[in-house]
Parts: sequence; C-alpha cells; structure tokens
Amino acid sequence: MERMSAAEGSSSLGNEFPLVSIGLPVYNGERYLRDALPRLISQDYPNFELIVSDNASTDNTAEICKEYSAVESRIRYIRQETNLGAIRNFNKVFELSSGKYFMWAAYDDWWDSSYVSKCVARLEQHPEAIICGSYFRILDENGNEIKHRGQYFVEATSTGRASRISRLLRFSNPAFSMYSLIRSEGLRDTPKLRGCWGGDLIMISELCLRGTIITIPEYLFGYRVFANKSFRQIVNTLDPANKDRSLLVLWKELYVEVLKAIYAFPMSRFEKFRVLAAAALTLTTHWGSWITMSLNDNARKYLQPAIENRAKGNRKLMIYYGILSLVHNPLFLFSLGPWAIIGEGIIGPQRAAWGRRKFRSFFPRSDQTATDPNKAAHLN
Repeated sequence: MERMSAAEGSSSLGNEFPLVSIGLPVYNGERYLRDALPRLISQDYPNFELIVSDNASTDNTAEICKEYSAVESRIRYIRQETNLGAIRNFNKVFELSSGKYFMWAAYDDWWDSSYVSKCVARLEQHPEAIICGSYFRILDENGNEIKHRGQYFVEATSTGRASRISRLLRFSNPAFSMYSLIRSEGLRDTPKLRGCWGGDLIMISELCLRGTIITIPEYLFGYRVFANKSFRQIVNTLDPANKDRSLLVLWKELYVEVLKAIYAFPMSRFEKFRVLAAAALTLTTHWGSWITMSLNDNARKYLQPAIENRAKGNRKLMIYYGILSLVHNPLFLFSLGPWAIIGEGIIGPQRAAWGRRKFRSFFPRSDQTATDPNKAAHLN
C-alpha cells in the first residue's frame, strides 16, 4: 500500500496528530546513518516528516539517504552543493519544515520509538510549555552507555521567567534541550541559531523566556560522545574562526550574549532586571569550571609536543614543553603526566622506567593508566 505524504497526513489526521517536523543535518555520517534513519522512521507517532540536509558530504552519506528516501515518502532529502557550515545547515532544516512541532536530530544519536509521540502528548497537555524532552543516556561512539552518576535531563517549569532561566542555566549543559521537541511557532519567533560559540545555549535561553521546559521521566533518548574528540576540536568544528582563540574569551562572550538576548526580549523593565540578575548570578557559578577548562586547553598546546618529543627521544624538548605546560596551567602542578614527562627528560627513559616500577612495587594499583604520561596528561 502506498504511503501518504507528510502534507496529506497533516490534513487527514487533523489536530489529533499534528504534524511533527524532524530536521536531520548531516555531514559525512555514513557510520551512523543506517542506525539513525530506521530509528527515526520507526517512531510510533503517525504524522511526521523527516528533513535530511546533506552538507556536501564526501563519503557515502548521499547514497544511504537516497536509498531510504526512495522507499520512505516521509523523508525529504536535500543535498547542499557546497558546505554551508554546521550552524547554517541546522537552520536550513528548520526553514524547510512545516510542522506544528519541530525536533533537531543528530545523525549519531539514539531515540526510543515512542520518543516523539510521548513528547507531543505532553506538549498538547501543557500549552504553557515550549520544549519537551526526556531523561537521556550518554553513549560512547559504539553505542554503549557511559556510566555516570545522577539523571541526565533539562527542565525549567517555573511560571516566573527569572526562576525559570535560573533553573535552566544551573544545568551543566542546558543546550541538550536543542534535541528535544519544540513548538515551531515559538522557534520561529526566536532569532536563528547563531554562528557564535554557544549559539545553541543562547537560543534555548530565549525559548525558555517564552515558555516552560518539561521532561518525561523516562530514558527515551541517547546522546553520543566521542572520547577522542576534545573540547577544543568541538569548538573548532562549530566555527573554524575560533581555532586560536582562548576558551575563556569564548565563555566570556557567551556570558555576555546570553545577557544581551535576555535584555532584548520584550518584557517589563522590572521583570527584565530580575531575569538579567538571575541569569548573571547563575552563570557566574560556572566561571570556576570555565577557567579550569581554559587553563587545561592552554597547557595542552605545550603538553602535546612534549609527548611527541618523548616518542622521538628528544629529552631537551620534552623538558622544555613540559615546563611550559606547567607555566600555562598551575593546576598541572598536581598532575602526574607533566611531571612524568619532565622527570623522564631529566633522568632518561631507562631510569624513569625503573623508578616507575619501584614506585608501583610500594604503591600497587589495579588501574595503571595514570603511570602512562600519554594518558595521565588528560584532565577530565
């Protein structure tokens, strides 16, 4: 039997099942697309369209997308002739959407088959809400759950904007809400996803001013992370112009941009002051971790060449770059990695190996990872 199109489904199913638009921006996603596309297509919600924007991929992404769109009429596949950049491609799938609700989908994430239907039902029940998500799991690149303490979710249900924005910004990464189900009307009234660092957080903050963020207390979503991808690499991927810029400067700019977005939002002067104060105070609590991340990033610029010269046996440069890593991050004074590299450069690899063995004979441990300078140098 022939499938109905998204437009036909919207008219025939009526308001009981409003159209949901799922936007999937992708670039070189061949590794995960054969898992992501079936999971999205198999959603038990009956009325949705899946918009795939291929950002001029150079792998087999196009072939995979064409294969699925040929047999599934709800998939709209668009290939960009030139790479638009990640942000513009994310905006593009929303511009092409027509549903009452919209959801961005990353090509490497995971969804339960009931994710869309349960989010729609909750938003239909709560007209004051603008975003609905669920508890989510953190997955490694192979799809295995990474064990962490606590529950992962983002929620801000207060009726007052000041309380709501404070609650949102208190989460370690409130931008996860970007992959939840969003009311398209509110999203269209919000400025596009910006190309600056943290543009997703700025957008979610603006949406939070328009309505509440609610959560389904079930694990219906999985977010994939990559162990070999550093924070700096993520920053550079989003905007290559930030390649040589300090992370601390980027965090400072994000702090300012969130406050500017709140200031521009239409509300009374008194409420604007309250919301700005709440946001500023909450964001201030993150400065400690932001400074630490920036220091680590600065130090790794020198620790990496120290490790490379260790492999080459260049002891003088090992010591030189090891000391520079300590100078650029005083926190590394308490890290074994840089000291192991400096020590080995001073006394030589054979004596250093003997010293490590001797040390471990007195202080044995099951996990020997920290004795390897290549691994111990990474600070979480």
